[in-house]
Amino acid sequence: MDYARANPFKLVGVSAVAGAAVVVLRPWRMVSVSALLVTAVKSSGLSNTLITMLSSFTRHADIHSRR
Repeated sequence: MDYARANPFKLVGVSAVAGAAVVVLRPWRMVSVSALLVTAVKSSGLSNTLITMLSSFTRHADIHSRR
Protein backbone atom coordinates (compact mmCIF):
# COMPACT_ATOMS: atom_id res chain seq x y z
CA MET A 1 0.00 0.00 0.00
CA ASP A 2 2.90 2.36 0.72
CA TYR A 3 4.39 1.60 -2.71
CA ALA A 4 1.10 2.49 -4.40
CA ARG A 5 0.94 5.81 -2.56
CA ALA A 6 4.55 6.64 -3.34
CA ASN A 7 4.54 5.54 -7.00
CA PRO A 8 0.99 5.49 -8.38
CA PHE A 9 1.96 6.13 -12.01
CA LYS A 10 4.64 3.46 -11.98
CA LEU A 11 2.12 0.97 -10.61
CA VAL A 12 -0.41 1.87 -13.32
CA GLY A 13 2.34 1.59 -15.95
CA VAL A 14 3.41 -1.86 -14.77
CA SER A 15 -0.22 -2.94 -14.75
CA ALA A 16 -0.71 -1.65 -18.30
CA VAL A 17 2.38 -3.50 -19.53
CA ALA A 18 1.26 -6.71 -17.84
CA GLY A 19 -2.22 -6.38 -19.36
CA ALA A 20 -0.77 -5.73 -22.82
CA ALA A 21 1.49 -8.77 -22.47
CA VAL A 22 -1.51 -10.94 -21.61
CA VAL A 23 -3.40 -9.65 -24.66
CA VAL A 24 -0.45 -10.13 -27.03
CA LEU A 25 0.79 -13.49 -25.71
CA ARG A 26 -2.68 -15.03 -25.17
CA PRO A 27 -1.56 -17.56 -22.55
CA TRP A 28 -4.90 -19.38 -22.68
CA ARG A 29 -4.02 -20.48 -26.23
CA MET A 30 -0.79 -22.06 -25.02
CA VAL A 31 -2.63 -24.52 -22.79
CA SER A 32 -3.88 -27.55 -24.70
CA VAL A 33 -7.08 -29.44 -24.00
CA SER A 34 -5.07 -32.54 -23.13
CA ALA A 35 -3.12 -30.61 -20.50
CA LEU A 36 -6.39 -29.48 -18.96
CA LEU A 37 -7.69 -33.07 -18.92
CA VAL A 38 -4.49 -34.34 -17.29
CA THR A 39 -4.76 -31.62 -14.66
CA ALA A 40 -8.39 -32.51 -14.01
CA VAL A 41 -7.58 -36.21 -13.68
CA LYS A 42 -4.69 -35.51 -11.34
CA SER A 43 -6.94 -33.62 -8.96
CA SER A 44 -7.67 -35.75 -5.92
CA GLY A 45 -11.46 -35.65 -6.05
CA LEU A 46 -11.76 -36.70 -9.66
CA SER A 47 -9.07 -39.36 -9.43
CA ASN A 48 -10.74 -40.92 -6.38
CA THR A 49 -14.05 -40.99 -8.22
CA LEU A 50 -12.45 -42.59 -11.27
CA ILE A 51 -10.71 -45.22 -9.14
CA THR A 52 -13.99 -46.07 -7.43
CA MET A 53 -15.80 -46.33 -10.74
CA LEU A 54 -13.09 -48.50 -12.30
CA SER A 55 -12.89 -50.81 -9.31
CA SER A 56 -16.66 -51.30 -9.25
CA PHE A 57 -16.62 -51.94 -13.00
CA THR A 58 -13.90 -54.59 -12.68
CA ARG A 59 -15.73 -56.27 -9.79
CA HIS A 60 -18.92 -56.25 -11.85
CA ALA A 61 -17.07 -57.75 -14.84
CA ASP A 62 -15.50 -60.46 -12.63
CA ILE A 63 -18.89 -61.52 -11.31
CA HIS A 64 -20.34 -61.86 -14.81
CA SER A 65 -17.31 -63.72 -16.19
CA ARG A 66 -17.63 -66.42 -13.50
CA ARG A 67 -21.19 -67.35 -14.48
